[in-house]
Amino acid sequence: MSVSANDNRTQGMTDDMIQPFQLEVSNFRGRIVRLNNVLSDILSAHDYPDFVSRVLAEMLAVTTMLGGMLKFEGIFTMQTSGNGVIRSIVCDMTSSGDLRGYVSYDRDRVDEFSDEKEYSLHDVLGDGYMAFTVDQHMAERYQGIVELQKESIIESVQHYFNQSEQINTLLKTAICKKSDGWIASAVMVQKLPEDQKIQLVDKDDWNRTRALLDTCTDKEMLDSELPLNELLYRLFHEEGVRVFQVQELHKNCRCSQQRVLNVLTTLSDDDLDHAEKEGQIEMVCEFCSKKYEFTRADIEEYKNQAE
Repeated sequence: MSVSANDNRTQGMTDDMIQPFQLEVSNFRGRIVRLNNVLSDILSAHDYPDFVSRVLAEMLAVTTMLGGMLKFEGIFTMQTSGNGVIRSIVCDMTSSGDLRGYVSYDRDRVDEFSDEKEYSLHDVLGDGYMAFTVDQHMAERYQGIVELQKESIIESVQHYFNQSEQINTLLKTAICKKSDGWIASAVMVQKLPEDQKIQLVDKDDWNRTRALLDTCTDKEMLDSELPLNELLYRLFHEEGVRVFQVQELHKNCRCSQQRVLNVLTTLSDDDLDHAEKEGQIEMVCEFCSKKYEFTRADIEEYKNQAE
């Protein structure tokens, strides 16, 4: 569905969704996302310090924004690896809108950081890289990699588009911790190639769009009382902004007893001996913190059934 951004038919849902849009004057296209309950649900599964939660919140918002730009059936994954207090971040989104994410960090170094401060990406991740992967199951996988040279997740993604994709891209994020949880938002505007031919962007159109996006405040992006289509109309009504069918987002981990057993069957007897405690082997999903318990007999029985 394509309607004017101030059309009442787009009213209702305000959060945990991706809102696609197009600026008809310039033919730029974009996505805006706001994560609220879904984000809080993902973060509440872990006892992360606030400075860790903030980085994951931004990463989840950006993952959703980028995943919403792709036309695919499968899984879009963003991940980082670094040598700082945060070792790695993994977020992924399915084409049906299922979202999850987790952070691996050095708990022995947490006391070096304060939840009262905001840190740059380099402060917490150090040197490393960011990778983007599109897994379309039977189709060929696509992966892009960029060094973590910037001060935030969004600046690193901007660097990737500027250097690797060479696609004119405007990006913006906002993150805040509320009394009842976290909320995050992200927006992207692009001039995409048409018919596989690179087309030059009109500088006046691009500068005007950049200036309009710069007027958008964090408060507006994070205001659950302000529907995203209304925000877009505030920003771009002179550009003939039109919105399309929203995509709802859900917290949904893909872990299962079978998946965990598949992992356990690949371990050596020595590894299983090391993991076993009082006759039980406990596995905890890194994404959702769900616990799975098995005995050696359970694993052997599963192996036999698979043969």
